[in-house]
Amino acid sequence: MIAERDDPRKRQVNVTIAGGAKGGKTGFVIAPALLYVAVFGDHKPAPGEKIRVALVAQDKDGADVAFEYMTAYVQDSPELKRRLVKVGRRGLVLKNVHGHDVVVRTFPCTLKAARAYSFAAAALDECAFYKFNEGSANPDIEIETSVRRGMISRGGDRLLIKAT
Repeated sequence: MIAERDDPRKRQVNVTIAGGAKGGKTGFVIAPALLYVAVFGDHKPAPGEKIRVALVAQDKDGADVAFEYMTAYVQDSPELKRRLVKVGRRGLVLKNVHGHDVVVRTFPCTLKAARAYSFAAAALDECAFYKFNEGSANPDIEIETSVRRGMISRGGDRLLIKAT
């Protein structure tokens, strides 16, 4: 018998991905998953709020690589391209199926980068390379806590963590 948490028919709320180098975790799993949630997710903004989907990477360069995967998916998909509202330096805006704008944005893994935002979904990319000791300026647990805090008002249930 399949345990409820392992049932493939149930929506998984937190997913941790571990795999070898150059296995396609960011390009084939995280980028399309975040774009899918942005466009087809059931989120609606509160008055004055923007719907955001975040990808937190190990540094600015890693965020740029992840963002390049997402923009390539948008450019190669007629459906996503039709929903594209705006492309910025670190993010893009898509119109979701409910007619709301969704900001898909990358952040470096610093304690303050993702503070003050609400997220409908998020991914922590290459989190094995975040600083993890308590004495560091940006410990990994604080970065994850910051992102999860931003997900509370949105249900807090769509977090992808890519370890390596």
